[in-house]
Order: sequence, then C-alpha cells, then structure tokens
Amino acid sequence: MKFIRNNKKIKIAQNVNKTAFRVLALIVGVFAITFVIYETYRYFSQQSEASTPTVNYSFGAGGCTTSPTQKTCTLNGKNVNDTIDIDVKLEAVGSAKISGADLIFAYNIGEIEHMEYLGYTPLKLNTEFVNQTHASPQPQATRLLHLAIVDTSPDSNLFSEERIRLKFKVLKPGTSRLALITSGSTIVGPGSADAYILSPQNGLKTPGSADGYENIINIKVSTTDSAPITPTSTVTPAVLTVTPTVPTVTPTVPTVTPTVTPGAGLQDISINFRFKIQGVTSQPKNSSPIEFEIALVENTKARPPFKLSMQPQADGTYVGNTEIKGVNISSDAHSFLIKGPKHLRKKICQNQPTETSPGVYKCDKPNIRFVPNANTINFSSIYMLAGDLPVQNGIVDSVDLAYLRANAGSREVDALSRADLNFDNIVDTQDYALVINALGFKYDD
Repeated sequence: MKFIRNNKKIKIAQNVNKTAFRVLALIVGVFAITFVIYETYRYFSQQSEASTPTVNYSFGAGGCTTSPTQKTCTLNGKNVNDTIDIDVKLEAVGSAKISGADLIFAYNIGEIEHMEYLGYTPLKLNTEFVNQTHASPQPQATRLLHLAIVDTSPDSNLFSEERIRLKFKVLKPGTSRLALITSGSTIVGPGSADAYILSPQNGLKTPGSADGYENIINIKVSTTDSAPITPTSTVTPAVLTVTPTVPTVTPTVPTVTPTVTPGAGLQDISINFRFKIQGVTSQPKNSSPIEFEIALVENTKARPPFKLSMQPQADGTYVGNTEIKGVNISSDAHSFLIKGPKHLRKKICQNQPTETSPGVYKCDKPNIRFVPNANTINFSSIYMLAGDLPVQNGIVDSVDLAYLRANAGSREVDALSRADLNFDNIVDTQDYALVINALGFKYDD
C-alpha cells in the first residue's frame, strides 16, 4: 500500500510539472508575439518617417539664433548703408540628405524699401538655378526673394545640413522683418520621392493681433540712422511682377445668330487647335508629335480632360484636330485648360489670346464662343511654360531642377523624354533657362 501511495504522488507531481510547463510556454509565446508586433510597428514607423524627412530651419545674426521658442531675432543699431548678414540654417532630421532647395523669403515686411538684397553665399548647394527678387502679392510683405539651388555632388557626398548667408544693405531708417515662407518653399533629397517637410510650417499671416508675425520665425531689423539717403540701386522685379495689358480680341464669328429650338444649341463641333510651347520657335529637331491634355470648361464646370496629339509646324506651332460632342454653341462662356507633357497647365478664355511676354497671360473671364461645325482655336500667340517634368505634380520645383542638373548634356532616351524642353535632342542650359523663367509662375492655372 505504501508503494502505491508513493506512485500516486509521483504521477501527481508529473501532472503539475506538465501544467507549469504549458503555462510557461504560453507566457513565452505571448511575449514573443508582442515583441514581433512591436518590432514590426517600429520598423514600418521608421520607414514611413524616412519617406518624408523633416528639415528644421532657423535664422541667425550676430549672437542671436531663432528657434521654435525664440521665434524672432532683433538686430538694432544698423545704420544706413551698413550691410546685414543673415544666416539661414537648414538641418535634415536623422539620416536624410539635402540635394536641392527652392526657397522663398519675404523681406522688408512692415517697412517699404527698408533693405536692398545684395546676394547670398551657400555652404554646399553649389549650383544656382534661380536668384531673383519680386514684388510680393502679400500686402504685409514688400519684397520676395526666390532662391533655387542644388548640390551637384554624388549622393554619397551630400550632407544633412546647409547654411546660406543672405546679404542686405540698409537703405533707410526703420524696422522691418525677414521670414521664410514655407508654404511656397521646397527642400528635396536623393532618398525621398516627396519634398521634405519644413518645420515649423509657417506662412505670412494676415494682421489681426498685436504682432501679425508672432508665429513666424524671422529676423527683425531696426535701423536708427536718420540721415536721408537716396538708394543707389533698385532691384528690378522679375517677370512675375509684370501686369500685362491684354488686348481684347474680338473673335471672327458669323454675325447671323442661328434660329434654334430648345435643346438645339447642343451640337457636335470640330476644332483645329494651334499651340505654342516655350522654347520652340521653329521646326524642332525632334519633330515627333507630342500629346496635350485638354479640358473644355463650360461656365465654371470642367468636362473630363482628353488627350490630343499635336504635330509641330515650320514656325514652331503645334497643330491638332479633334471633335467635341454636345457643346452649347449658343453660349460664349467657355474656356480651355491646356497642359503639355512637360508644361504648366494654362487656362485660356479667348479664341485668339495674346501676351506681352511668355507666361503673363491670365484668364479673367470665359469668353470663347463656337460656331457650328468647324472651329479654329488659335492659341499660338501665348506660350505654354515648360518645367513641370514627368511625373507631373502641377508645380515647377526643385525636383524638376535637380533632375535637369543631374542629366546635363544627356542624350539618353529617358532623359530626353522628361527634360528636353525645346526638343533639340539634348538636355542642356537652354532647358535650364526655360525652367528658370517658368519658376516665376511656378503653378498650374
């Protein structure tokens, strides 16, 4: 009997050990699964962050440097004719590298003609595409400075930090500010398909508080010399500031208004389009047709866009024919949205529009009218601006500039298809010049 009792104790102990092992195994399994889930989340979080790096920026002058908490530096005691150096620091977070920057600064905020822009000195962004000043459309910013610069070094030699020194000359006493407008600026790198995020994200605010710029990192410049001065030079605004006088051209249409019954105003019409693209003034070396995207706008409602192949002519005009169904020919409130394969989209409101210089035409009121059957729409007196390279995103930015610079001198098929803007079978400085001009306009209509 004693042996049997001992044997039962052994069996009970074995059962207890098995149960404990199962519990332990379950705990280890849960821990392992949790660890795997955490590591997976952490990995993909890091991957997501890496796909859109952040670039922190700050301004510095003298012993003062801005920061998210110290948003303003004040420079006092600068006299008329003194120069002011303002350092702009761009610092990519983590392992991101900076290969291009397209920056827009507002200066002379609050004091018209307070300072004159003299130039800049970059640390590593060694190739300049744009260095222009403009009158600002913002009522609280007197001038805009537009810099588009890239680093042409191999990717392995790029850096995460860039410093740009802006130089100004004091023209008269007063107090003004300088700010980076992040809503219009772009910074890119070789390892990201998207533009980096600028931090903090700021744009000029409309006045309404005690300090209309309290949330903008900026430099505040105060000058005290009251001696009168006549500025020795002025900054000539770029083409962005030109307000053209566009002549009203009365389209040639039949003077007899057809008698129609209700609904009869909708007709199928044929159209012969004529376009001009920036940089092509004669038969291009690459005389292959190119494809435009066209959308008819009736009043304010745009129809779905369609593709149209256009053939270049001896005078550089591109010509193509199409048919559009169900057009209300009794209305003259039509316009077109036209976008080329490497171009900014243009909205056009007249049958035969004109412009004083490439890009300045603006649609103010839809005024295109059609006649029954055959129509000629002649847009060859205005230009489609080049620079929004494939894959297009509706803006000429540093990604486009960096691609052009990286393919300088190339005759490769892929580079030509994306960046040969004047169709002369090479990517060269003429293409850069076209993009620089387009940067004064920058966005799709």
